[in-house]
Amino acid sequence: MQLNLFPPSRDEKIIEVLKKYGLPIALKGRMEELLEDEQKESILICCHSDCIVCNEVIYQCLQEIKRIL
Repeated sequence: MQLNLFPPSRDEKIIEVLKKYGLPIALKGRMEELLEDEQKESILICCHSDCIVCNEVIYQCLQEIKRIL
């Protein structure tokens, strides 16, 4: 078991949640934009067109990141 001397950084927390939801780490920048209101959450609506990365999953991931941070 590895002990961490320092708590995980904000970036590490975001990446951890992205991995939990099976999302690519490349979405970290988009999550940061959503967290800082550079993009509005209202754009994250599922359109039911079987997107590779569904907006609904991104929204759920964003909500968990907000809860953790």
